[in-house]
Amino acid sequence: MTKHSLTLLFSLLLGFWTTANAQITFSQEDHPVIGTSLIGEGQDIGEVLGEPATGANQSWDFSNYVIMDPAGALNFVSPIGTDCQDNFPNASTASVQTDGGTSTIYFISQQDGFYIDGTCQSSNNISIPDDSDPNELLFPSPFTYEDTRSNTSSNQEFFEFPGGVQTFTTTTITTTEAVGYGTLITPENSYQNTLQIKLTEIEIDSSTIDFEDPSTEDEVSVEYDTTVTYRWLQKGSAHPIICELSVDGTVWEDITFFKNAITSIQDSKMASIWTSLSDGGNSIIIHRNDEEKLSFKIHNINGQMLIEEKNKSKLNISSLPTGLYLLQIKDEQGVVKIEKFIKP
Repeated sequence: MTKHSLTLLFSLLLGFWTTANAQITFSQEDHPVIGTSLIGEGQDIGEVLGEPATGANQSWDFSNYVIMDPAGALNFVSPIGTDCQDNFPNASTASVQTDGGTSTIYFISQQDGFYIDGTCQSSNNISIPDDSDPNELLFPSPFTYEDTRSNTSSNQEFFEFPGGVQTFTTTTITTTEAVGYGTLITPENSYQNTLQIKLTEIEIDSSTIDFEDPSTEDEVSVEYDTTVTYRWLQKGSAHPIICELSVDGTVWEDITFFKNAITSIQDSKMASIWTSLSDGGNSIIIHRNDEEKLSFKIHNINGQMLIEEKNKSKLNISSLPTGLYLLQIKDEQGVVKIEKFIKP
């Protein structure tokens, strides 16, 4: 996976937090879930504009930028049925990309953060898993304004050749800081209660060639790369990450704005569907204005499907233990809506 792809991935993976403006806390229940679908568009800048403002009660106005360059999309799915699911049994979600082969990224949701468990490259019916050890932290939890968290991850690849072995090692040192909160203005909207995150990544790529011939000296090379990215997030939005700004010192390199990739949901009948708990928390009532056929799936936060129903207005969840769950609602046009609920 390229560095640019990982940077985009980090952008698309960030989640939700509480709406209190002065105290915003990101927790495990706010991690990306099955059905999360985001798309990014932005603009190259390349201007010396200094570091973005940080601190409490800020106002960031990016309304003058033009959305013109597609940055890509990310869809979270269940890891069940993916090419390397047996190699990543603890994964809660996965993202599958198809481009001259299949690339799958596996994620783990834990109380202390949302991690990359590993990746899988598939082509011509051959699948090659690659796990991170320790796992790569995408964002920590619980996490609030003025919190800081550091993480180091590493993975290796080995290639044999006549006369020796070459080892590639990538070590990523990540520092995540919640540096501000306030109002963000984009070309399309204005968002209050946004949390500003600063992500500093140091990537160390090393290559070692071990020759079988003891008279031949081993070869070692090391390269360093540091990137700094600012991100703005909002609670309760259809697209929880709103904006990403890549900087190099005082140079603003590019800016990306994000939105829900399933844009048709706002124009479909799905937008008028809502749910509520009844029978002491043992049932879910489906409220809707028409009789359109719907399918339902309930997953736990680890991505396991526990209940599947079709064309019902009341779902029996009495068999579920107390906890957080995800309800996926799908209509006949394929529009998907995801709701979280807590079974008491």
